[in-house]
Amino acid sequence: MKGSTFLATVLSLAVFSLSLFGQTLPVEEIDVVKQYRPQLTEAEKIQSRAEAPPRDTTLYPITYPPFSLQLPLPFTPADVKPLAVPKPKEEPLQNHLFGAGFGTQLWPQLALYLSNGRSSSVHYGLQTRYESSTAAQMPLQKFSRWDARLHGTSFFQKVALWGEVDFDRNAYRYYAFPANYELTAEFPDEDSLRSVLFGAGIRLGVYNSAPTAADLDYDVQLRYRHLEQQARLMQSDSLLFSSWDPREDEVDLQATIRKKISEEQVVQVHATYQNVGYRMPQTDTALSLLTLTPAYVHAFRSLNLFAGLTAFAGNDLFTVFPALELSYRIAGDMLSVFGRLERRMDVQTFQKTMEENPYVIFFNPFTSKSTDAVAGIAGVYGQQMTYRLFVRQSWWKHQAFFYPFYQEPVYYRVEAHPAGSTLALAGEVTYRMSQRLAVLLSGNISRWKPDSLEHPVGIAPQSGKIGVEYQMKDKIRLDATVYAQTGAFTVTPEGESLRLKGFIDPNLKITYNYRPHLAFWAAGYNLANMKQRQWYGYTSYGIRAAAGVWIKF
Repeated sequence: MKGSTFLATVLSLAVFSLSLFGQTLPVEEIDVVKQYRPQLTEAEKIQSRAEAPPRDTTLYPITYPPFSLQLPLPFTPADVKPLAVPKPKEEPLQNHLFGAGFGTQLWPQLALYLSNGRSSSVHYGLQTRYESSTAAQMPLQKFSRWDARLHGTSFFQKVALWGEVDFDRNAYRYYAFPANYELTAEFPDEDSLRSVLFGAGIRLGVYNSAPTAADLDYDVQLRYRHLEQQARLMQSDSLLFSSWDPREDEVDLQATIRKKISEEQVVQVHATYQNVGYRMPQTDTALSLLTLTPAYVHAFRSLNLFAGLTAFAGNDLFTVFPALELSYRIAGDMLSVFGRLERRMDVQTFQKTMEENPYVIFFNPFTSKSTDAVAGIAGVYGQQMTYRLFVRQSWWKHQAFFYPFYQEPVYYRVEAHPAGSTLALAGEVTYRMSQRLAVLLSGNISRWKPDSLEHPVGIAPQSGKIGVEYQMKDKIRLDATVYAQTGAFTVTPEGESLRLKGFIDPNLKITYNYRPHLAFWAAGYNLANMKQRQWYGYTSYGIRAAAGVWIKF
């Protein structure tokens, strides 16, 4: 069926075509006026060079990470005192580090740091240092220092437990003899004038390492410290010595609890308990002090406010004083004003006294009190400069003054001056010129007014410091510091009041990172070769030099 239909269609088309072919079509004549010859100029031209597209003037912001090199500074950059309670500082990132050095006056230095890093849930390590010196011209100036610390931290889901055990041993000589004193055969040996301090302690702590469900942060620390001294004292002019072995036990408990109310508001309570027991052959003294500070912290836009009360309770002592601190950003981070009003009380321990003046013999612990009013400005200019300037007015009671007594050699005793006031102007400016160069300037000017005294004893009224840090291509680092202070006032063993000479103390250290795990260093200390120091009768070594190596493994 389909085939017949197709055949019929083909036959119909063929018949129709034959009929058209048989018809006659009309024919017309055409006169050619001019023969057409196409020219190249009449052809359509194609542009072989395209025009430049219109310029795009749109600005697109480009983001990039900052330079990753962070240079450690030999100082703390100036900044406003933080309102929040800081967490314990993290341990260094290196796992193992060994350092050795040698200097003038037979000055060996050794240091060792061991750590398993922070990659596991348990972090532990050991740090130890040793140095000693023997002066050729002044043999009694021999000293040695050795300290060690074993620490560990265990991290759980939301809680971190940490602890550390430390030990130190410091030995030095009393060498403050008169300039015209002559050594004789009856003079005792060097060990008879040696003072040795043994210290050991333990610290335990717990804090939340992650946010809690109730937005509650806590930090609790317990410290126990034992210190004892072995010294020999010269009795009058008879060259006799008696044992003088004071001992001190200190317990310090601190706890901080913070509750977050909102993003801008926090309430917190900080408590401190300090107990000090000091024993000598003739006396036995025990002091305790409890401090409790509930506070409200508010941070809203440019205003930070800390408002609370501080209560002190101790041996026949109870007092309450407001604790206020505020800062206000006038021009962002460039300019802030801040102020603080607080009262501080602390037990003056034998440990703190020996850190300030190692030539103290007679001491009894006491509680000092200070009321401070502070006002100042601070800020950050770009990424280069930070500054902080402030004035502080203090009214204090029981300030430690150091009085020299007995002249062959000179020893010191500590007296708690009843009352007085201090007006101080201080400032600090840190300027980082580049990623390689930073400069620190700091200074302090004080005016002391102790009651019943014309001048403070053993305290320098003015002091200042300049620090410069430079690093070249991660290879060479230069650290230079210059410290200067005016002479401190003192009272000689004969009762004469005088003022010691001021001094300047420039120091320089150069470190060369030869390999990622190997560095060499060289240093010079007291480059001005100054001999006068803060304490009457005790001169310094003068200029010293040392060099060494650091190995990281």
